[in-house]
Amino acid sequence: VMDMAAPSPGWGRMGGPGLDQALGGWLEGERAGSLAIVSGPTIGVTEMVQAWAGDQGLQILAPPAPDELLAGREWLDGVLDAVQAGQRLILPGLERCFLRHPEGLDLVRGLLDEIWQGKISCLLTCDSWAWAYLDRVVQVESILPAPLTLSPFDATALDCWFRQLAQRYEPRSLTFRQASDGHPVLTAQKAPLSDPGVQSDQTFLTHLAARSRGNPGVARAIWRESLQV
Repeated sequence: VMDMAAPSPGWGRMGGPGLDQALGGWLEGERAGSLAIVSGPTIGVTEMVQAWAGDQGLQILAPPAPDELLAGREWLDGVLDAVQAGQRLILPGLERCFLRHPEGLDLVRGLLDEIWQGKISCLLTCDSWAWAYLDRVVQVESILPAPLTLSPFDATALDCWFRQLAQRYEPRSLTFRQASDGHPVLTAQKAPLSDPGVQSDQTFLTHLAARSRGNPGVARAIWRESLQV
């Protein structure tokens, strides 16, 4: 029942239009540099970018295997050999390109140096914790422009998203109510958000958006816990 009311979001299906808008200039520009999309934990931005890249016919690079991180430049040289002039590449998971000790940073330093010299034009995704670490130890933000990130979800966005999730796998109209007073938590299914007669009391969702800091993955986890009350 829980997986019908609050199923896995299927992150790969969520990013298309937003990524088209955000990355259209990078994709079509004659001389494109490299960009990064940084996301918090539990947000499937990497899955979104991989699905989008597949739709665009872009080459997706597999991050190095763990044993390749300490094997010199072999992985990076393979990337450079495969790169064609003007080609846009996708490298999902920059956090998988290093280990947190001095020798484990050689490969990512080499990658960033090639990006700095313009030999690689790529779109990177990176976990926000790893990005903060890389900025401290290798000053990644001095090499790449300010990263893109997903806008935080407010109460209205969570309302719409939770209704869409429930409708995806449960076609019947579900109503979610507060256990204490019976007030609806979400706007009525299939009802226009502009209709004041079907608006929910968004106090819960406002608190949820604040507690999760707008992170949809965290918000969904709390939402699932709340549905068990």
